[in-house]
Amino acid sequence: MKKLLTLIILISSIGMANAEEVKTSNNVPPHPYFSLKFGYGGVIATGPSGGRGYGGGGFGFSGIGAIGIQKNIGVNSNLRTEIEYVYSAYTKTGYEYKPKIFLCNLYFDFITNDNMVRPYIGFGLGRGDFVRISHYSYGSSRTEISSKIKIAFGIHFGVAVNITDKTYIDFGFCYLSWDMRKQLGEKAFAHKIDGTIGIRYVF
Repeated sequence: MKKLLTLIILISSIGMANAEEVKTSNNVPPHPYFSLKFGYGGVIATGPSGGRGYGGGGFGFSGIGAIGIQKNIGVNSNLRTEIEYVYSAYTKTGYEYKPKIFLCNLYFDFITNDNMVRPYIGFGLGRGDFVRISHYSYGSSRTEISSKIKIAFGIHFGVAVNITDKTYIDFGFCYLSWDMRKQLGEKAFAHKIDGTIGIRYVF
């Protein structure tokens, strides 16, 4: 957890330092915001043994919450830094997977002339926890794996639609990958892609 906090502080500092560099040419102060999103998608693992039962893939939902700060860095662009929590629950025949991941994200928003639609792209790093539960045909279940995710990274892209001065509806996609070596005992990574929809409120 200490390493995660250090990573979050480092990336956030870099993002806000970039915002400060343009402060002299842009007097608009940074604004805090929060967002809530829901996603649906699939997950698959890659590795020498195909993830040992994980590689067959699974589908499920994600709940995503974030708090952050955005800074205008030009006429047509914003810089955003945020801390994001992703909780996912994916199912496959006989298995249930529950990764819980914290990410520190850096986003760039591209502002259109009418300010109604803002395409964006973002990148993130973090870590978290992973649980795999086996469900048996006779009705019982057992947690087979419960361990830490040492490193995770994400790529985000989509569009935010401005519905009020401070409120946006967000439509996007999120690619998230994390290291599975600790869980599977081999060089393996999990990959998930979600379509997301949510709301962002800027203070």
